[in-house]
Amino acid sequence: MSAHSTEDPSETHNRRAAVPPQGGRRRDRRIAPRARPHEVLVEFLWQGSEPKVGRHRLCQALYSLRRQLEPPGVAKPDWWIFARIARAMGFHGFDFQNADAVWDEYRLVTKGTLCDQRGMTNQRLRQGPLQWPSPHEKHPGTPRRSTDWKFPTSSGKAKFWCRSHQPPAETPDEEFPFVLTTGRIASQWHTRTRTGKIPELVRHAPEPFVEMHPQDAERLGITDDDLVSIESRRGRAQARVKVTKDIRPGLVFAPFHWGDLWSENSAVNDATNPAFDPISQQPELKYCAVRVQVGGAKHCASDLASPTHNASPLQKSPLLEGATA
Repeated sequence: MSAHSTEDPSETHNRRAAVPPQGGRRRDRRIAPRARPHEVLVEFLWQGSEPKVGRHRLCQALYSLRRQLEPPGVAKPDWWIFARIARAMGFHGFDFQNADAVWDEYRLVTKGTLCDQRGMTNQRLRQGPLQWPSPHEKHPGTPRRSTDWKFPTSSGKAKFWCRSHQPPAETPDEEFPFVLTTGRIASQWHTRTRTGKIPELVRHAPEPFVEMHPQDAERLGITDDDLVSIESRRGRAQARVKVTKDIRPGLVFAPFHWGDLWSENSAVNDATNPAFDPISQQPELKYCAVRVQVGGAKHCASDLASPTHNASPLQKSPLLEGATA
């Protein structure tokens, strides 16, 4: 479960959520420990939010999921919460009675697009998965696109865009001799808001780490499990070293799942480069120059606890009065 809160914007720690110039974006938004929610509406997982079915998207395919458990207490699905808040704010068009109604409105919005889903009705999805485009209810779906060799261009032919290699915006030098690349690990998802609460997954990687090749570790006098500082021209992060031959010399890898709410100086994205591609607007978060030094504040097991907020005990929201899911 998670909670939607209304908070004072002036109290939100939004340092890394700022949008860099020209739209290069950071995705690790967070809620400040000081946030004071005025209303807390508890939601249950969106998967299978209705008694019979929920919709789940996997790339081009859509399929149904059945509710496995009844929601506890006054927990409501997220569509219900958003619609209820919208009506309370005076907006029209949010009189949905169930998730089926929300989906029926959405699929009509896709009319005429490359992902036309008008034919993917709730009833059809309950019978089995479908792949878009499916523009009408008799359409069987599209397991594979462009099998007629016609593409959605003015000529009907596919277009190939050839691009010459461009070097990274920042390369290693004497002051910052390592390349830092970031990514995911199998046991965690994004910023760990859910996976970080599952003990079995946490045991796989209980705290931030950085991988380093044995040659680099030996040269710097670093041993396995040492706490190090990863520093760039923009910021720094701390993590424990994993010495491994799985990474090449001169390169260090750190997952981005941990942030400041886990422990101070744990957000490796503080060190990454906000340079971005002028066409796609994609920021260059996977390559930057850093140095690695031994030392840093010690992490402890208590840091694994979920962040808490200065809020009064939960009370039933007026938005819940007289309502049914």
